[in-house]
Amino acid sequence: MRRAIDPAVATLSDGDRAAASAVIWQRIGEVDAANTAYVKSILPADGWFRSRRDGADVARNAWLIVQHSPDQAFQRVVVTRMRPLVASGDARGPDYALLYDRTEMFAGRPQLYGSQMTCVSGRWQAAQTVDPASLDRRRADMGLPPMAEYLKNFEGGC
Repeated sequence: MRRAIDPAVATLSDGDRAAASAVIWQRIGEVDAANTAYVKSILPADGWFRSRRDGADVARNAWLIVQHSPDQAFQRVVVTRMRPLVASGDARGPDYALLYDRTEMFAGRPQLYGSQMTCVSGRWQAAQTVDPASLDRRRADMGLPPMAEYLKNFEGGC
C-alpha cells in the first residue's frame, strides 16, 4: 500500500491529492494495527522469530510488520529481543538497525545507524544521528551500505 500511494495520487490536484493521501494513510494505519495484533498472537514462546528455526521469510516479514507498527512500546520490546539474535545470526543486522533507529527517533533521541529520514526544506535527510564521523563503521557492522550510497534512495523531494 505504501508503494502505491505516489502513483495513485500523482495526477490529482493538490487538494485532491492531500484528501486521497489522508484516506489511504488511514487505511494503512488500520492494516498496520491489525498486522501488529496478528504478530503478537503468534509470537514464539521465547519472544521473537529466528531465521534458522522459523525461516528467514517469517522472521523478515514479522520484522517488517513491527517496523511499521503503530505500537511503539511493542517496537521497543522487539528491538531488545532482536539484539542478541543479530549476534547469533538469527536476525538480520539491517532489520535490527532500522528498528533500533526508529525506536530512538520516536523517543526523541538521535539514531545510531542513520536509517531514518526526515524532510527538511523539501529534501530528505537523515534524522539526527549519534557521532556522524563513525556512522559508516556502525552501518557496516550491521550490514548496511555506506551512508552516501543509502542516501541515493532518497534523492527525490519530499
